[in-house]
Amino acid sequence: MRCYIRVQAFLCLCFMEIYSHAQQSYTAKVLDASTLQPLAGVTIRLLPNGQTTRSQTDGIFRFSNISGADSIFLRLPGYISIRSSLGTPTNTYLMTTEVGYSAVTVQTGYQTIPRERAAGSFAVLDEQLVNRRISTSILDRLDGITPGVLFSKNPNDEILTIRGRTTLGQVGGQADPLIILDNFPFEGNINNINPNDIASITVLKDAAAASIWGARSANGVIVITTKKGNFNQPLQMNFHHNITFSSQPDLFYTRNHLLSKDYIEVERLLFDQGYYNAALNNTTSRTAVTPVVELLQQHRLGQLSTTALNEALLQLGQVDLRNEFRRNLYRSELRQQSSLQMQGGSQQHSYTFSVGYDQNREKLVNNDYSRFTLQSQQVLRPLRNVEVVTSVYYTNSLQNRPNNFGFRNTATNFNITSQLYPYARLADDQGNPLFTVKDYRTGYIDSVEALGFLPWRYSMLDELQQTYNRSSIHSLILKGGLRYRFSSRLQMDLQYQQEYQTTSSEWLRNSDSYFARNLVNRFSVRNTTTGAFTYPVPKGGVLELSKAVLNSQNLRGQLNYQASWGSHHRLTTIGGFEIRQRKTNGFNRTSYGYDDLFGLGQGNLNYQTTQPIHPFGNALIPAPAAGISEVLNRYVSFYLNSGYQYRQKYLLNLSARTDGANLFGVKTNERITPLWSAGLGWELSKESFFSTRLFSTMRLRATYGFNGNAVNANSLLTARFATSTLTGLPNGSLTSAPNPALRWERVQTWNLGFDFQTTNRRLSGSLEWYRKNGLDLIQDMQLPNSTGFETFKGNGASTRTQGLELNLTVQVLRRTLRWDAIIIANTLRDRIIRFERELLPTNLVMGFGDIVPKAGKPLFSIWSYPWAGLDPTNGDPRGYLNRQASTNYAAIIANASPDSLVFHGSARPTFWGSLRNEFGYKDFSLSFNIVFKGGYFFRTRSIPLNTSELILSRQHMDYYQRWQKPGDEQFTQVPSVVYPNNALRSTFYSASSVLVERGDHIRFQDIRFSYRMDQLNIKGLSVAGVEVYTYINNLGLLWKANRKGLDPDNYDFPTASDNIPAMRTMSLGLLFHFK
Repeated sequence: MRCYIRVQAFLCLCFMEIYSHAQQSYTAKVLDASTLQPLAGVTIRLLPNGQTTRSQTDGIFRFSNISGADSIFLRLPGYISIRSSLGTPTNTYLMTTEVGYSAVTVQTGYQTIPRERAAGSFAVLDEQLVNRRISTSILDRLDGITPGVLFSKNPNDEILTIRGRTTLGQVGGQADPLIILDNFPFEGNINNINPNDIASITVLKDAAAASIWGARSANGVIVITTKKGNFNQPLQMNFHHNITFSSQPDLFYTRNHLLSKDYIEVERLLFDQGYYNAALNNTTSRTAVTPVVELLQQHRLGQLSTTALNEALLQLGQVDLRNEFRRNLYRSELRQQSSLQMQGGSQQHSYTFSVGYDQNREKLVNNDYSRFTLQSQQVLRPLRNVEVVTSVYYTNSLQNRPNNFGFRNTATNFNITSQLYPYARLADDQGNPLFTVKDYRTGYIDSVEALGFLPWRYSMLDELQQTYNRSSIHSLILKGGLRYRFSSRLQMDLQYQQEYQTTSSEWLRNSDSYFARNLVNRFSVRNTTTGAFTYPVPKGGVLELSKAVLNSQNLRGQLNYQASWGSHHRLTTIGGFEIRQRKTNGFNRTSYGYDDLFGLGQGNLNYQTTQPIHPFGNALIPAPAAGISEVLNRYVSFYLNSGYQYRQKYLLNLSARTDGANLFGVKTNERITPLWSAGLGWELSKESFFSTRLFSTMRLRATYGFNGNAVNANSLLTARFATSTLTGLPNGSLTSAPNPALRWERVQTWNLGFDFQTTNRRLSGSLEWYRKNGLDLIQDMQLPNSTGFETFKGNGASTRTQGLELNLTVQVLRRTLRWDAIIIANTLRDRIIRFERELLPTNLVMGFGDIVPKAGKPLFSIWSYPWAGLDPTNGDPRGYLNRQASTNYAAIIANASPDSLVFHGSARPTFWGSLRNEFGYKDFSLSFNIVFKGGYFFRTRSIPLNTSELILSRQHMDYYQRWQKPGDEQFTQVPSVVYPNNALRSTFYSASSVLVERGDHIRFQDIRFSYRMDQLNIKGLSVAGVEVYTYINNLGLLWKANRKGLDPDNYDFPTASDNIPAMRTMSLGLLFHFK
């Protein structure tokens, strides 16, 4: 039975004989079964001849001639489509099966059960809701529509969390939810799954729902079920194609930039202060300086007139690097997605076949992604009580990324500056690549190139053509299963799955790339007499190869028992065992002097002897990275799950599981510590004393239990062996101390739920409260120095998380115009209860939303030094020392304590949700989603307070709001910029409370519009239906709480390649249903 999230009304047909004559006309009326109101716009099709009509505003429809027809098919978006035999016209009422709360089924990965027989906490997304959003990734489609699920845009975080995070992730803790694909854990890359193959997604959130997965379920479980064929099902075929466009990224959004003319003024100031003198007078390392500094030096030496200097600086000041990147390195995205599915079955055979292809042109020039997927499943019933299942799921994805020049990644490896100057031109007016300064001064490069060295200049655009960076993933999942029915009550399932994934990457910087030329030139030896060259590093490219292989095998044996005694008792029980093995191995290596024509490199280089290098000094040839790895993990599990229902009113769920693995200490492996849960349910609305007519469904649920969290930490003494970069000789080091008592992380979970539905089905939903106590969480724990280790991995931490979830569906209108409003609201509060190591105040204040393990505070928190404003005399930032405003930064930092710091609050939303409105009119449908997040803070970035650091580390638009003269402190909180450097001044300011903002915001997330047509004939091909749709995503912020106008989901993450906001996208799609 199809799963539906929202409550939908019945269709009721009242067939009334109006008149009948030789042409066999037919008239009837369509009513809403809930309200008995007439329904307009219902599409009615005669079968098999395909003649169609629509009901009028009074619900009446008419066919003037029904000759040759035997049935009619009725469809209206938001209702259940039905087919009914015409028969003899009479006053007959036909009603579809109700699809509401009780019709939703839950997939746990071990069994499929009706929602009313499960006390746990689940969120179910059917095929229609999964396909509402257009994306390459299946996880993206959960965003904004799934209760309890929070997505993060921070590249340091996991993509999503279910009811918060239950591990500190300090040492190998797994913070991501467990992904189940068709009953087995999915070990591979989540992007291998084609969203168009998915029939439903079930999110398991509490202990009763997820504990069946034992030691891997503490972070929640996402159960993905692919589309299946059914026995006795005629062939159904669907073809789906969509194309997605986006505008070019908005590089002008970023605040990490200075206008060229202002950057030049900073360079002139530093030049006049003598900042560049050491570099300009350096005749050994020949450190690069920017073109402006070269011009200023030429003017100082009398080689350039003042007029010529000013003209040159004026021209450079008109260049904007953002425009250079927009024209040459960025572009609009284009994504295409196609899929074909066929499914059907006979009395003894059902089948499913699908094929999909994605082609994405990414926002950076020359970067692209493609994916091919193929799925096939066969179910045979050779005997009445035997079913044999086989399936194949194959994925081949290819990613090309030669362009790694994101606007944030513009480092030039200068010793004098670490970022590309904003007046750099990447191409001339005709589009020809231009050189930019990198590593060495231009005059030095001119002199050595004249001696015969390889060209030593650098061009970003040339590098795009000289770099080949490609990675591919081949994934194959094979499944086999046998189901034997001993009786109507007892059956046995035996299932096996093997998942094999190979990830290969190839990064070639060919002989003309700057990387290869620079490496060859640095170690080149020139005979000063003959001018001949020898090359300790051979001429050619540099090839880096890596390969990782995942081989996972699962075997499961399970008994299923279900029985009913009379009308009062119903029992469902499953029990079984699992054996799982996960093996990963891989290698990586680097080849110098690589010839891509012959596919050969050179490996007989002298890595042990120091060589003279240019322009000055001696060094070892960098030993190429190489390594081989192999990890083997084995698990064995036993489980039992049982549900008992009495009088269809009282429900008891019990679940238990024990897991063993080769990851933990001897003491843990010798002791059985099962994970278990218990749940109760009460159908209050079925009690005799429940007499209210307002509600047709009212249900209470309560669950309690324990989940586990797997870790990658090892209990044994482990060592690492490598090759020394200094000597080129093998070396080894101990990496972790042994801990024979290391054990699973556990999470204790309470959950209370209340489900309801009004009698007229206008209002339905659920309200849930939960508490999760993280126990035995793994962290680095202190060891005496005499042991030879600073820390060891131990179960020393604990956390507590609790929250509320509201999921509400309102049927606002149920007439010709249909309107449903779906409201999702979540609250979450978490805190660390115990952590064995105390963090220093400097560790607390330097985070950008990372985990800050401080007892009594949220896992993710923001701390700062208190802000006392600007010094009105010189614009210095002020803090507090002994409760007095002070600029003694060394003392402020040294004397800081957790009590003296400002604790702002959580760095993750403590409440979030969405409001989704869905409209329908005849064959048109429209939906849009508004999401909100609140109750959290984020730290912004600003300018460095030292003039030289504007060149060395980071440009920032706050430069224009800086304090410049007395009185400015009345209008700005950005300190003055000074020279020479005062590092502690910048350190204090960057961690002060003035840079912390509220993250609360409301976002217009997306909108979807579609139109459906029935029964088309295209060149003899019968099309049962066609849906045409458009989808627009990332429409923008409606409101934000912060004072700086920043988008909290796209602020300046320190590790992001750029902080460019996600661009608005528009998708156009077609969906064909063939019969």
